[in-house]
Amino acid sequence: MQYVYEAKLVTREFKKEFTYENEPVLQVSIQYPEVALFGNKAAADNINRFYKNNAKAYFTYASTKLLSDAISNYEYARQNKFPFHMYDAVMKYTVTLNANCYLSTYIDQYEYTGGAHGNTVRTSQNFSLKSGRGVLLPQLFPPGVSYRKMILSQIIKMADQNVREGQNIYFDNYKELIIKNFNPKSFNLNPDTVSFYYQQYEIGPYVSGIITFDIPYEAIGAKRPRC
Repeated sequence: MQYVYEAKLVTREFKKEFTYENEPVLQVSIQYPEVALFGNKAAADNINRFYKNNAKAYFTYASTKLLSDAISNYEYARQNKFPFHMYDAVMKYTVTLNANCYLSTYIDQYEYTGGAHGNTVRTSQNFSLKSGRGVLLPQLFPPGVSYRKMILSQIIKMADQNVREGQNIYFDNYKELIIKNFNPKSFNLNPDTVSFYYQQYEIGPYVSGIITFDIPYEAIGAKRPRC
């Protein structure tokens, strides 16, 4: 069977505003990719099933739990004569690699529930366009390789360099937090690097956002994406 090197992607989008007593209380906006693969419908169907189910799950969460919280907050604000700030739930995706039989994306879920600012949680999706199955971090390395140790060494090295250059974006105990909060699922494939990231507050303050480290494949002995 001939496999295509990349997928054809179309963005699917859904928006809905929820009201309570004729007042808008929650805005939901969801984007996710739809994949087409010439000559490999089974793999495309598997990938699309994941993205569609993921989007459905987020909408269900937003339209139940988040909506209930928004209504409760609205009623509390009205009873106490406080201003109410409409809740916001946004899901967006970004493609980091679509080549050499691999697709890598991340999805950011942003929520604003009142207060000074909203919060974003990021998740990664790495797929083989041949099989339609997910790619796990250990699959990038030869068997028996201590990849975690090599990755953490590179991340700490890069963070140290940033600190020396005056980038005050980390907590004081960032080295300890880098090790403690390392998540092997939080990675994306790029043409020349693997991106590893930490969620908001994991190794730095809110203003630092989601902190990413781009490490060349060769620096950690990882295999480059190939068909």
